[in-house]
Parts: sequence; C-alpha cells; structure tokens
Amino acid sequence: MHTLSGDLQRVLELGDPVVVASRQRAVAVRLSHASGELRRGRTAWVTPDVEPLGAWTQACAARLRAAGEPLPRMLGPHEEWLLWSESAAELSADFPLLRAETLADGLARAALLAGDYRIPASSIAADPGHEAQWLARALRHVEQRAAALGALPRHLGWSALASCDPRPLGSRPVHLFGHGRLRPAVEHALSAWGAAGMRF
Repeated sequence: MHTLSGDLQRVLELGDPVVVASRQRAVAVRLSHASGELRRGRTAWVTPDVEPLGAWTQACAARLRAAGEPLPRMLGPHEEWLLWSESAAELSADFPLLRAETLADGLARAALLAGDYRIPASSIAADPGHEAQWLARALRHVEQRAAALGALPRHLGWSALASCDPRPLGSRPVHLFGHGRLRPAVEHALSAWGAAGMRF
C-alpha cells in the first residue's frame, strides 16, 4: 500500500480539507490513510476530508448558494449535454457528413478549455475562422438556454465562483495536493478568494 508524504499526513491529522486532482487520487489518499491507521493499531478514526477538485468546487458552490450568494446552480451533466447537442444539431443541419453528437462533444470541450484559460467569448467571436464562429454561436446558445433555466454551464463555473465572497466556506485552510500547475481560471478564483481571506 502506498504511504502518504509527511506533509500530507500532517494535514490529514490536523483535519484540514484536502483537494486532490482526481477522484482516483482522493480514494488512494483515503485508503492510504486507513492503512496507516490500521498499522498503528487503531480500530476507529475520523475519515479525512479529501475531495477531487470538481467535487470540492460543486460543494463550495452549494455552500455559497445556501449562504445567500447570488450564484446560479451548475447545469447537470445531462442538461448540459442536451444544450450542446441542440446547438450542434443547429450548426450541422446544412452539413450531412457532420455528426451532431461528435460536434457537440468537441464544442463542449472547447468551451471548457476557453473557460479554463479565461478566453472571453468576445475574443472567440472576433476570430474570423469558421471553427471560432461555430464555437461563438454554440456558446451563445448554451449560455442563453442555461440562463433561462437559472443555471450556469461548466465553462463559466470558475469565473462565477471567483466573484463570490468565500467567508461562508469557513476559516480552515484548504490544502491542494498533486495538481501541478492549475489552470488560469482556477488560479484566478483561488487568488480572489485568498485576497478575501481564505487560506490555501
């Protein structure tokens, strides 16, 4: 069984929240912690607060909404898939060789990358290339339909979170492990929250 680094072990013993890069890493950290506790002869312990970045983000958004922040809910995966599929079907209607499902997946991935790298929709729309114009049209469609549902698509999640007051999330420091370099939208949101007093 994998053993935890000394820094991570100390954070877990303090009971501070830990955010890791993936669900698999979260499971591995919990299992390694449990293995260490068993090796120490313990039969009961507090399960550490370890979450992947995506789950932690969703939990933060839910807590902020519950505290009164004017943050729309995030679209569910099926809702968002439907909106991208609608947009792709409209865009590909005159192109019988294009599969709308494949186009929808590509547009959704491109939107996530644009959001992660803080590329504004206006910059995408200003690009005269056909691909950029299709993406700009799809973004408008998805964002307008999501707004009508009182929700946000995933590509706008970090920018919306960055504008929220993080105080409802508590005063415990949050520790990020195993992420490498964070994407600019995540860095921006964490920096904004850090400036508002949240500790990382």
